[in-house]
Amino acid sequence: MKQNIGSFSIIPIILFHIICIFIFYYYQIDKIKSKINDIMLGIQNWKTYKKMKREKRKKEKLEKNKNILPNNVLEEPSQQIIKNNNIKFGSYRKKKHLNKMKKDKNININIINMNNALTENSKNKIITINEEDIFLKTKEIMKFKEQELNEMDFRPALKYDKRNYCQFYFSLIKTKHDLIFTFCYNNDYNSKIIKIDLFFINFVMNFTINALFFSDDTMHKIYEDKGKFEFLYQLPQMAYSSIISQILYSLFQILGLSEDLILEFKKNKKSIDVLDRKIKLLNRLKMKFILFFIIGAIFLLMFWYYISMFCAIYVNTQMHLIKDTLISFGMSLLESLGIYLFIGIFRIAALSNRNKKSKRNKARKFFYLFSKFLQFF
Repeated sequence: MKQNIGSFSIIPIILFHIICIFIFYYYQIDKIKSKINDIMLGIQNWKTYKKMKREKRKKEKLEKNKNILPNNVLEEPSQQIIKNNNIKFGSYRKKKHLNKMKKDKNININIINMNNALTENSKNKIITINEEDIFLKTKEIMKFKEQELNEMDFRPALKYDKRNYCQFYFSLIKTKHDLIFTFCYNNDYNSKIIKIDLFFINFVMNFTINALFFSDDTMHKIYEDKGKFEFLYQLPQMAYSSIISQILYSLFQILGLSEDLILEFKKNKKSIDVLDRKIKLLNRLKMKFILFFIIGAIFLLMFWYYISMFCAIYVNTQMHLIKDTLISFGMSLLESLGIYLFIGIFRIAALSNRNKKSKRNKARKFFYLFSKFLQFF
């Protein structure tokens, strides 16, 4: 057992999984609850936010129209009448009297307008600040996350997704690539510690599935090559183990990641039953997390047992197994980068010319659905 490298490499991951349970329930779960409470606040203020947004747009349009209008339209009506009709006054007194009346009238109107403005400002000062805070807070909470944009249906994506090819490609790397998603990306509704735990579970899974592919023929080939590592011979085995471990890893992600359920809760903007929906969401997440930690611990122990036995019996083969595991794990990280390039091509092709009524809507929709399908890999 002293020479059992496989056993010693998995034991720290099992211990880390146990530590993750305590870290999650003492620190991380409160962060998830806080995010859910924020979303609930956003849903409750959604109608107010939409109303204020419409009002702001109206104001912007009015200001825009004012800037577009010619100068003679903004002049006093009396001035326009005088200019247009070319009225001539017979005497200097009439002109003076008219100017004085107009001046007095303007002064009175200005005083009334100023008083009205002051009273309106004094009344609405506190209200506007609070409404503005609500508007900005709701906007921040309810804005689309990158995962939401990536998983949108075709028609909403035409309306809201304004990203170019490079922006979408980097978005996929952040939200899908195992290494970047685990250690670098934090703008989501998942627990950070569970993401790290999932990454190491994925590695152990890859390790075990590679060991399962070591058959009698593989052992004989290693014996004939006098212990040399043949990359081309091992390549199909590494590819198979990478695909199988990726499928199993996606099942663990369903249990461990909370973002899909939270986004489903966020998508429904009805504020009537929002509290009931929040309670149901928290109960579902609670069950998911419990199952994840229990099933994760059981599988890690099974993987450790098998790898320990394999490395104890085939002492000289364990280095081949470790090399296979590292290469297949690295391949799974690299191949996803290539798949994302194709996903971007199909998606951007589907969403191009969004302002024109294209006759190829069916083809564009097919490309879009195909790009969404590729995101699962």
